[in-house]
Amino acid sequence: MKAYSVQSILDWLSTKGLLTNRAQAEAFILCDENMTKLPAYIHVLMGIGALLGSFCIIGLLIATKIISFDNEKSLLISGFSCIVFACILFYFIRHQRTLLNSFGLQCALIFMIVGKSLFVVGFHTNFQHLIAPINKDWMITLGILLVTLFTYSIFPLWVDRFLSTLSLLCSLAFNMLFQFDTTLYFFLFYCALVLCTGFLFLWPKKTLFWNPLSYSCVITLCICAVDLVSSFYGSGLQGNTPSFILPTLYFNIATGFGLIGLCFILAGRYNRTQLFILFACIGLLILSLISNTGILLAIGFLILGYAKHDNVLTILGGLFLALFLIYFYYSLPYTLDYKAGILAGSGIILLASNYILKMMKWDMEE
Repeated sequence: MKAYSVQSILDWLSTKGLLTNRAQAEAFILCDENMTKLPAYIHVLMGIGALLGSFCIIGLLIATKIISFDNEKSLLISGFSCIVFACILFYFIRHQRTLLNSFGLQCALIFMIVGKSLFVVGFHTNFQHLIAPINKDWMITLGILLVTLFTYSIFPLWVDRFLSTLSLLCSLAFNMLFQFDTTLYFFLFYCALVLCTGFLFLWPKKTLFWNPLSYSCVITLCICAVDLVSSFYGSGLQGNTPSFILPTLYFNIATGFGLIGLCFILAGRYNRTQLFILFACIGLLILSLISNTGILLAIGFLILGYAKHDNVLTILGGLFLALFLIYFYYSLPYTLDYKAGILAGSGIILLASNYILKMMKWDMEE
C-alpha cells in the first residue's frame, strides 16, 4: 500500500494545476494541525450541562428573591448583568491552566444562558405593551434576535452561538407556521433556510465564525421536516386552522430543486461527469414527487457531508434517512404484501444503479 504524505499530496495538486497558492495551503495545514478541536459529543455534553446549571441558577435567583416574574425590570437588569459577567469571566479565564480554564468556560456558558433567558423574558414583558402592533410571540423572537446579535461576536463559545442561533431560527419557524392564516410564509421561510444552509456550507471563504449558524440551520431544517410529516402542520394554534394550507408536495419540489442545484455546483467544482449528474438530477426530480421532505433533506446532508468531509452531516443524514424511510414505508396506504414488493423493487433499483455506476466508472475519482 502506497504511503502518502502532506508534501506529496501538495506536490501532486501543484502538478495538476489544482493548487494556486501553495504557501497559503501549507500555512492553513499548520494552523489546522495546531488547533484544538473538541469532538461533537463534548459540545453536546457542554450544552446539556450548561442548560442544567442554568436551571439551578435561575431557581437560586428566584428563591433568594433577586428576580421575580412580577417585577419585569428585575428580569431585564439581572439578565443583562449575567451576560456582562459571563463575558468578563470568559476573557479573564480563557488563557488560564487547563482545569481552571474548563471550569471557568463552563461557568461563563451557564451565566450566559441564564442572562439570555432572563433578558428575553424581561424584554417580552417590559415592551409588549409599548409596541402594540407586534404580537407577543414576535416580541420573544425580537428579544432573541437582539441578544444573539449582541453576543455572537463578543462571546465566541461554539455552544452558546449554536444555542442562540438555533433558538432564533426555531422561534422564527414557529411564528411563520402558527401566526399567519396561511402556510405560505412557512414555505418561504423554509426555502430561504434551504438556500442559507447551502450557501453557508458551500461558501469557499467561510470561517469558523459561521459554523454554529450553519449547524443551527441544519437542525432547524430537520425540525421543519419532522413538522411537515406530523399533525402540527396546518393545524394552527388552539384549533385555529389556517384558511390556506400549502400541500407538502411544494416543499418536496423546492427541496428537490435545491438538491439539483447542489449537484450542479459540486459537479462544476469537482469536475464530475455531466452525464452522471444529469441522471442524478432526473432521479431527484422523480424522488421529490413520490417521497417526503425528510428523505430529500437527508440525501442533501449526505451529499454535503461527503463533499465537505463533514462527519456530523454524514451521520445526521444517515440517521434521518433511516428514520424517514421507515416513516415513509409505514405510511403507505397499501397492504403488507404490496409494501414488500415495493421494498424488493427498491432493492433491485439500488443494485442496478450500483452496477451502472461501476460499469460507467462514475464511482471513480477523477
